[in-house]
Amino acid sequence: MREDWTRANRGVVLDFIDVPDRRLTRAAAELVGREVEDPGTHVTTILPRRSYSALLGRLLHDRTADKIAEVVSRIPRSAALEIRPVEQNSVLALEISDSTGDLTALFYGRSHIAGVVCGSHIRLRGPVGIRDRHPVMINPAYELVSSGPE
Repeated sequence: MREDWTRANRGVVLDFIDVPDRRLTRAAAELVGREVEDPGTHVTTILPRRSYSALLGRLLHDRTADKIAEVVSRIPRSAALEIRPVEQNSVLALEISDSTGDLTALFYGRSHIAGVVCGSHIRLRGPVGIRDRHPVMINPAYELVSSGPE
């Protein structure tokens, strides 16, 4: 995984943390706790949902993602999101324009954002990539500043 991530060169650093004692819940809580020590930092933990047969899943993982999500969600300024595979994934595309230019924000797995209508003022945070020679943000953090023309 480390080699594949490095080779993909997406501009996002991936830190690998060894947990030799396999106490993954404790390790996740400690990592998130260290990150939110800075008062301006919010942490989102993304946990994949894997499907196994009941016996195999219980033997291999014993609801590890559920346990990590439960512990991490109790830490102030943190959240745990579970990513589940879906048959058909919706994508909300927002075309954003301001005095500096245009940008497309893509929100995978969403069909709407409450309060966002044409003319809304929204603040986005996250890395910007280029797709078809246009700037794009994928699943950025956002803050709704106002919900439409006033």
